Amino acid sequence: MKSQNVNSVLGAGSMFVILAGCGASNLPAGSPGASPTPTPTSTSAPAPSSSAAAASTPEATGPALGELYAKAGTIQIRDRRATMSGTAKSDVLTLTLEDVGLYTGHTCGCDTAGFLITKNVLGVLFPGQTPSRSALTVSISEFNPDLIDTIAFITGVRLNRGEYTGGKSDFVVDKSIAGAEGTTTLVFERKDNGKRVKAVIYRRALLTKDEMRVASVVKDRILKGLASDEEKEEFARTTQAIVRKEITALPEGAFVYTPLN
Repeated sequence: MKSQNVNSVLGAGSMFVILAGCGASNLPAGSPGASPTPTPTSTSAPAPSSSAAAASTPEATGPALGELYAKAGTIQIRDRRATMSGTAKSDVLTLTLEDVGLYTGHTCGCDTAGFLITKNVLGVLFPGQTPSRSALTVSISEFNPDLIDTIAFITGVRLNRGEYTGGKSDFVVDKSIAGAEGTTTLVFERKDNGKRVKAVIYRRALLTKDEMRVASVVKDRILKGLASDEEKEEFARTTQAIVRKEITALPEGAFVYTPLN
C-alpha cells in the first residue's frame, strides 16, 4: 500500500486539534458522492513544507469570506428521508463549507479540514457515484469535536450511536489508530464492500510556529477571559488565514492518505 498526498487529490484542505478556532479535546484520558476528484498520486511521508512557513495575513470578513468558502467546492450526498418526508423533491443534497459553519456555529481550520477530507475520501470510495448518508463507518484517533461534527453532518454517521441502539457504533474514537505526535488519523470504510481509506493530518506541515502559538496560547487566554481585544482580533485573523491556506494553498504533506485495501 502506498501513502498518497492529499494535495494531489483535494487541491486543498487540512487540520488538527490545535488549529486556531478548533474545539479542544475534552475526552478523559484512557477513554475509548462528492465532487469530481483527481486521481491520487503516490508520495513519501510528509516533511514540513516551505508553504507552511508563510506568516498569517489579515483576512477579510463578510462577503469576502463567503467567496473564499465557496472555493472549497460542494459535496453531494443522498438522503432518502428528504423525499420520504416531503421535505424536498430530490434526495440528493448539495452541501457547502458554509452549510457546515451553520451546523457548527463557525468556520475554522478543523471544519474546513473535515469538509475537504470528507469530500476527497467520498470521491475515492464512491467514484462516479453519489453516496448515501450512513453508508460509512469512521474512526478517529482522538476526540476533536469540530472534525467529528463536520464529518457527521455530511455523512450522517454519528459518534457512539451504537451505545444507545444496541448495535455497533458507526463513528468511534479509536486511540489504537493514532500515529506520530502532532498527527490526527481518520479511517473511513464503506459498509457494503469494506473498502477503506486512511487520512492522516500533519499539523507541522500545515501551521507556522506563530499560528501554533496563537492556536494554543492566545486561544487559552480567550477561553479563560484574559485576552485583550487585540489578542481576540489576532486569533480571528489567524483562524481565517489557516482556512484560506487550506482551501487555496495547502502545504505539501499537510494531508496524506492511504488506501487500506
